[in-house]
Amino acid sequence: APAPKPAPAPPSPEKKAGFVLLNFDEAELKDIISLVSEATGTNFIISPGITAKITIHSSKKIPSSELFSIFESILEMNGLAAVKSGNFYKIVQGPMAHQKALEVKKGKEISSIPAEDKIITQLIPLDFLPASEAITLLQPMISPMGVITPNTRNNILIITDVASNIRRFVEILKEVDVSAFESTRIRLFAPINVDVKTLSKELTDILNALTLG
Repeated sequence: APAPKPAPAPPSPEKKAGFVLLNFDEAELKDIISLVSEATGTNFIISPGITAKITIHSSKKIPSSELFSIFESILEMNGLAAVKSGNFYKIVQGPMAHQKALEVKKGKEISSIPAEDKIITQLIPLDFLPASEAITLLQPMISPMGVITPNTRNNILIITDVASNIRRFVEILKEVDVSAFESTRIRLFAPINVDVKTLSKELTDILNALTLG
């Protein structure tokens, strides 16, 4: 009988002065985790039953400092998430991530929200738009691993999702969470040749005829 083919060697990054080249075909998730752990010094715990095949090709050298962010994007694309717990990161199914102790941020400044695919919880206070209306607007855009909850008492949205998606929500809310009177202007006129009551009635008749408020 022919000798069995040897198992493929786990992937390893090509390191060059603080840079790595990532070129994997159908690599096991556990091997990618070992790679990231070795390159970044990060400790991981993998939840039972989690597996994935990873294919990634980088045509350019990637700074080692960006490796973990890329790893989070890989997890997000496979419906997984890395949740920090003490000195470890737990690799869990994405929909389970919001049940874990996540990093909590508050505010609606885009600059304070990382442009990464890590899962966080963001508290977003609303000034004019009711939280119940904001949920109706944003719910269709929440990711499969995200969840959005209104705090109607304080008019705050509590959103757990990947940070890059929360940034998009903040951009949308900046456009819609505005005063209904923001574009309203008031000007005072002093009539010279006609009394105010007569002018008011004539102008009101004209506006009504033009179906203007």
